Amino acid sequence: MAGFSVSAKISGEKLTKEQLKACQRHLPFELGKATVETVRMLEKFAKFKAPVRKQFPRGRTRQAIHGKVLSPLEGAVGTDQEEAMAIDQGSRPHKIRARNVNKLAIPIQDAKGRFTSRSNRTRSGRGKKTTAVQYKDAPNAPNKRHVDVAAVYVSEVNHPGSRPRPFLTPTAAIADKVAKRNANKAVARAIAKARRIT
Repeated sequence: MAGFSVSAKISGEKLTKEQLKACQRHLPFELGKATVETVRMLEKFAKFKAPVRKQFPRGRTRQAIHGKVLSPLEGAVGTDQEEAMAIDQGSRPHKIRARNVNKLAIPIQDAKGRFTSRSNRTRSGRGKKTTAVQYKDAPNAPNKRHVDVAAVYVSEVNHPGSRPRPFLTPTAAIADKVAKRNANKAVARAIAKARRIT
């Protein structure tokens, strides 16, 4: 989660009393606009940095990133995806055990990386000689539960871990810089509006 707050300080400006009051009136609105713009920019940056796998071209991680304006001066950008931290910071090798079921089902792939169907197998389990495989990947299977995919059943597997693919960490690193720049622009807009009063 990349959180930030927007603040403003006006110094060194030569404004009349009326112009200063006008600036004070316009400043909260302009800072609110700056907060919304900062959230939008950080969300776009995080989605740009988020990794996308070939199996999921739209990107589940990318779709789970959301920005939220908490108040006129505060906002946050983050994700509700459970595995986001493991993707962002990587994970160590670990065991994956079956929970709430007896075994884990690992789909079998052929030499070309395509998933085979049990309907393409004989009763003894040997593969029939077929020229075509039913579909390329399990998530796009005709039956959503993937019941028809040939699989190996095990009680636990050793996950090799994953390298970090940061997308939230760089967003948090630039959050304050972007917020400060947008706040300065908001102050400049408020002063420009105030100067129109003569």
